[in-house]
Amino acid sequence: MPVRTLDMLGVRYDRLWLPVLPTKNLLFFPWLFGLIGNGFMARAVHTFYVVPAQQRDLLARGSPTAGTVTSKRTRRGKVTKYVFEYSYQTPEGPKEGEAEVRSKDRWDAITKGSKVLVFYDPQHLRRSVTHAYGPYHVVGLEPR
Repeated sequence: MPVRTLDMLGVRYDRLWLPVLPTKNLLFFPWLFGLIGNGFMARAVHTFYVVPAQQRDLLARGSPTAGTVTSKRTRRGKVTKYVFEYSYQTPEGPKEGEAEVRSKDRWDAITKGSKVLVFYDPQHLRRSVTHAYGPYHVVGLEPR
């Protein structure tokens, strides 16, 4: 009885494959698990590396402007998230953004109509971060 083996990336798949089954059917599950694993890895890299790097870059190189808190709310789930929305002015017109506050005490201090310092990307006007309530602070820049 003929036995076929397959070498992929230094791993040998040498279980008995029946000649009536094509190789592509036997590779479906390793391919599927690889696809799902890559999806989880891409999401983790985006969440834990790309987004924080973009926020730090906005604080370092973004254009500062005045913003106003337009609303605030909580998102309840396994963990309660404290979120507020703000609007800010750009040369092309008003834009809106959303920020998450890490502590309830800071969230309670925010009121609708409060002024916030917003840094935005002039090339991508929807990308913005607030200074006083964001996860990072610019050294030497005190909130007003």
